[in-house]
Amino acid sequence: MMNEKKNKLVYYAQDFGALIALALLIIGISIVSPEFRTVDNFFSLLRQSSINGLIAFGMTFVILTDAIDLSVGSVLALSTALCAGMITAGVPVGLAMLLSLVIGALLGLVSGLLVTKGRLQPELMGQTAIEVAKKLLAGETVEKSIPVEVELITK
Repeated sequence: MMNEKKNKLVYYAQDFGALIALALLIIGISIVSPEFRTVDNFFSLLRQSSINGLIAFGMTFVILTDAIDLSVGSVLALSTALCAGMITAGVPVGLAMLLSLVIGALLGLVSGLLVTKGRLQPELMGQTAIEVAKKLLAGETVEKSIPVEVELITK
């Protein structure tokens, strides 16, 4: 009887442990900081985590094929820096976003084709794509920030 209860507790901890920890964290922060419970903060959290959610969604399909793509972060950084650079150069925001999205998608497509059709190892291709993106990014940013003063979302 005691062993059965222990097994159930272990089962719940494995399946729901992260969710319970998140709930406790939200409750704790809400008690300590009333500003955390505001609607503006909720939407701010959603906006900030949406990029990671989209990346995780795409990575799910890569992982389902028994592969892994390590270059996602570098390609994201490159696309973001290119977008910011285009905006500061006077390119309209919508066009800059579209072009940076296309560039990131093309880099992913080339990487994917080299893995599937060129039969390169996914890990090797991912590392190569990381290095290519870092080299291109170094030429774009050279340890500087790119200030973009555009209000994309209005209240």
